[in-house]
Amino acid sequence: MNTPASSSSSSSSLPSPASLVLTIIGIAFGIAGLFVLHGLLTFGDRSAVLVPYTLGGFAVFTLLASPLFAVLARRQARLRRLLHDGTPARDLPVDDVVATLRLPMHVFATVVLQFALSIASAPLVSAWWLPELQNAKTHVYVGGVAFGLVCAMTQFYAMNNIVRTRIAPVLLVDGTLAHLGPRQPVRVAWHMMALAVTLGIAWPALLYLLVVDADRPSWAGTTLMVVIALSLFIFQMGSALRSVSFGVGHVVERMQAVKAGDLTTRAEVRGLDTLGEMASHFNAMVEGLVQREQLKETFGRYVTRQVADEILAGRVALGGELRTATVLFSDIRDFTKMSEQLSPVDVVAFLNEYLGAMVDCVLEHDGVLDKFIGDAVMAVFGAPISHGTQKDAENAVACALAMGRRLDEINARRAARGQPEIRIGIGLHTGELVAGNIGSPRRMEYTVIGDTVNTCSRLEHLTKDHGRRTLLSSTTAGFVAARFGTVEVGTVPIRGRAEALSIHGLVDEDAAAGCAPSKEPARVVL
Repeated sequence: MNTPASSSSSSSSLPSPASLVLTIIGIAFGIAGLFVLHGLLTFGDRSAVLVPYTLGGFAVFTLLASPLFAVLARRQARLRRLLHDGTPARDLPVDDVVATLRLPMHVFATVVLQFALSIASAPLVSAWWLPELQNAKTHVYVGGVAFGLVCAMTQFYAMNNIVRTRIAPVLLVDGTLAHLGPRQPVRVAWHMMALAVTLGIAWPALLYLLVVDADRPSWAGTTLMVVIALSLFIFQMGSALRSVSFGVGHVVERMQAVKAGDLTTRAEVRGLDTLGEMASHFNAMVEGLVQREQLKETFGRYVTRQVADEILAGRVALGGELRTATVLFSDIRDFTKMSEQLSPVDVVAFLNEYLGAMVDCVLEHDGVLDKFIGDAVMAVFGAPISHGTQKDAENAVACALAMGRRLDEINARRAARGQPEIRIGIGLHTGELVAGNIGSPRRMEYTVIGDTVNTCSRLEHLTKDHGRRTLLSSTTAGFVAARFGTVEVGTVPIRGRAEALSIHGLVDEDAAAGCAPSKEPARVVL
C-alpha cells in the first residue's frame, strides 16, 4: 500500500524546473544534432541548406518553448516549496498539479507547433534566405512532417517516463485523481494512435528520404541513420509498452490481492491518463469495499453477521411487513437504586460489562438486538430473517438461559470484588408483529411494534412478582415444549381480551435465581 512520503523527501524527489528544461532542450538538440550529422555525411551540397534550416528550426523550438518553461518553472517552484513546508499532496494547488502532470502533452504540442511553423515558413525562407530550398521542397515538406512526428513522440515519451517515475509518485501519492476535479485525462488511444502513425508512416518516409534518396549514400551515414532509427524506435515502443503494460498489469496484480482478501492494497496512480484514471477508480472501489466491511462490522454489533450480509446484499426487505416472531425483554431489577450508589463512570462501566455479555448471548443465538431501553435489552428472533417460528422461539429460550448463565458468571466476579448481586427479569412472547423502518426520512430505525411487543414487555415486569427469572407466554411455551421443560405458573387477564394469558417458567431454571418473589404476588392486568 502506498504511504505518503515526508515533506522533505517529497520535495527533494520532485524534479527541479531547471533539470526538466535541460532535459527537454537536450533531447531536442540531441536528435537534431544526430540528423544534422547524417545530413553532412549523406546529402552533399543539399546539406548546406538542410543543416542550417534544421538547426534554425530547433532554435525556433527553444523560443516557442520559453513561455512553457517559464510557467513550468513557476509552478514547479511553488509545488516544491509547499511540499517542503509539509503540505499534503492532496492539498497542493490543483492547477499546478494538473499542469505538471500534463507536461508530456505540453511538450508534444510545442514540438508539433515548431515543425508546423518551420514547414509553413519554407516558402518564405526559400525566397528570402535560402533559394536552394526551392529545389528541395519534397524533402522539406515530407521530411519535415515525418521528422516532426518522430521528434514529438520521442519528447512525449521521454517526458512521460519522467512524470510516471519522478512526478506522479510525489503529486499523486494518495492514489487518487478525485481531488483534481473533472479533468479530462489523456486517453491512451490518442498517443497509441500517434505512435502507430509514427512507426507506420513517419519512420518509413524518413528512412526513404535520408537513406534511399540520398545524393551520395555512404556507409557511415546509412549506418548512423539505421542506429538512430532503431534507437528511437526501441525507445518509443519500449516506453509505450511499459506505460500500458505497467498500468494494466499493476492494476490486475492489485485486483488479485483484493480477490485474496487484502483490502489494504492500493494501485499506484502514475499520470493523468486513462491508466491513471483506471488505477484511481480501482482505489476508490477498494475504499468502498473497506467501508462496506466496516459497515458490516458495525452492523454486526446489532445483528449476526449472517443477517447483516443478507440485509446488505438486498435480500431482506426493509419496508414494514407483518411477521411472526419471538420477542425477548430483559431488565435489571432495582437498577435505579443501584445507579444512585455509583458514580456516572462506574454506572457506564457496569452497563458496558453487563450489556456486552447480554448482547453476545443474543447474537450467538441468531437474534437481532432491537434496542437498549436504559438498562433493558429488547431482542427479536424471526425478523428480519426467520429460521421458522418454532426454531426462532427455541433460539429465544436458549438465549434466555445463556443470559442467566452469563449473569451468574458476572455475579461471581462481582462477589469477589465485594459488589452486590445483579438480578434480572426476562420475558418471552411469540406472535404477530410489524417489522420495518420507523422514523423520519433523516433518521430511520429498524424495529418491531405491535401487541406482541407490549405483551412481552409486561411479561418481563411479572417475573419479579412470580419469583422467576424468566417467564414465557403459553404461545412461546407451546413452540419450545419439545426441547425445553416448561411449567405453568399461573394465568393473568389481558386487557381487551376475554381469555386470560397462561404464563410459564422454565424447569431447568432455578425459580429463585436472580429475582426473589414478593410476599404477595400481584394479579396484574396485561
